[in-house]
Amino acid sequence: MSFMEKVFGDLNEKEVKKVGKIVDRIEALDEETSELSDEELKGRTEEFRERLDEGEELDDLLPEAFAVAREAAWRVLGMKPFRVQLMGGVVMHQGRIAEMKTGEGKTLAATLPVYLNALEGKGVHVVTVNDYLAKRDMEWMGKIYTFLGLTVGCVIHDITDEQRRAAYQADVTYGTNNEYGFDYLRDNMVIYKEDMMQRDLNYAIVDEVDSILIDEARTPLIISGQGDKSTVLYAQADRFIRTLHGGIKDENDPKDEPDDKYGDYVVFEKDKQVAFTDAGIHKCEQFFGIDNFADPENMLTMIKAEGYKSGVVTSRLAHTTMRGLKKFGIDDFFDTIVAVDDCEKAKPDPEPVLKALERIGSTPQEAVMLGDTIHDIRCAHNAGVKAVLADWGVTDPLKNADPEDLPDSAIEDPIQLLGVIRSM
Repeated sequence: MSFMEKVFGDLNEKEVKKVGKIVDRIEALDEETSELSDEELKGRTEEFRERLDEGEELDDLLPEAFAVAREAAWRVLGMKPFRVQLMGGVVMHQGRIAEMKTGEGKTLAATLPVYLNALEGKGVHVVTVNDYLAKRDMEWMGKIYTFLGLTVGCVIHDITDEQRRAAYQADVTYGTNNEYGFDYLRDNMVIYKEDMMQRDLNYAIVDEVDSILIDEARTPLIISGQGDKSTVLYAQADRFIRTLHGGIKDENDPKDEPDDKYGDYVVFEKDKQVAFTDAGIHKCEQFFGIDNFADPENMLTMIKAEGYKSGVVTSRLAHTTMRGLKKFGIDDFFDTIVAVDDCEKAKPDPEPVLKALERIGSTPQEAVMLGDTIHDIRCAHNAGVKAVLADWGVTDPLKNADPEDLPDSAIEDPIQLLGVIRSM
């Protein structure tokens, strides 16, 4: 034991002693509570709520409420929380993490603070890691709450909106972190308040807290809906970018800044970037009717234009690739080689590819497409494109890719591509 511990004592031992004193008060009520009839035990819930309305705090009710929930668990489930479970329940009520080993009864221990906090009528959420545990714990531990006059709900994947809303209105709600998270996001997208599912957040107990708040939290919850901004600007930026003329930066050019001699923009092939020249910026300001292209208020316009500029790089790459393939016998049989770039959706969605082909008046059966990531190639493959040229060795994502990860339509050998094209 260190000198400081000898002088000030062990902090953990001090906390355990504090909690132990509360547990002593709970256990002292055991005999008195066990003598109550079922009706008298159920009646304590309404009594507690009246005392809260009169100004008492939850901490004032804790020993009695825990003793009542403990006795109810014994009568309904045949299980009476042990001292270690009572200590865990107190710690959870205080908003701290209770580390309990497997077999110590975390699920039963949680019913004590859940019952206490549900007395306020503001709702309590119990967060679990999957639908099975949520439903199991609701049906199992829910018997304690219903015995004591509380309502219980469960939020899982396959339920109707009416069932979901009713579950959130219950005194105790079991559910998974994903369901709670997505319902929260959806509630922030509704137009009318009556369409919201959740009510004000009050108190929650998180089961497997390390998994949910650390491991699961690494995966963000993303939801999309109808935007409130007009999409006209996208079409305008698309039209504008087609009016521009630029050039590829000369490797011998010492200037790092975009030069007007290249036109409206400069393509930096090595960095796969495009930058507006002063002439291009001036043209942009005139086209969109803005005074200062770099003004933060015009940032949205700049982002749209920059987004379409990225297509210049990919198209340039596609053109260069096609030009290089001519020596293998691929000539002007195809008017266009279409670049598949930045299909940003999580799943390989064919929609961006089909829209690109529609815009140039082509079809998946007629197109040869270039993709520089496995994800983009899969998007084209799912759109029905027969020949998807993998941008071999040009970009890192494919340079180190396992060939088995590529769909059958992906082609890395230009000779093989020639055979596919001639068979189309």
